[in-house]
Amino acid sequence: MVFPWSVVPGGVRTREAAKQAVDKDPVVKDHYRAVDIAKLRTELLSKSKSAYVSYRRGDQIFWTRDPVLLKAGETIFTDGESTIRGRCGNMVSETPRLP
Repeated sequence: MVFPWSVVPGGVRTREAAKQAVDKDPVVKDHYRAVDIAKLRTELLSKSKSAYVSYRRGDQIFWTRDPVLLKAGETIFTDGESTIRGRCGNMVSETPRLP
């Protein structure tokens, strides 16, 4: 399934898929600039939580104004500092971000 505001259309299913997205899409490369792709590991959320998430409109990245619910069991990727939502490639933040 492709979510309408996905940073990576079709999402990220593996660390290799994240690397491919960075290599072929300059918008993703810029958005993931702080992510250490080599250290990404897959995790499942053990419990639901609210967080801010990035989203893409064309070639621009924005962040939600309000937190959204990430449900228990959802796949995420993390390098220990940065977090990527598997289903859409959108990044996750505990704190509000700009723009």
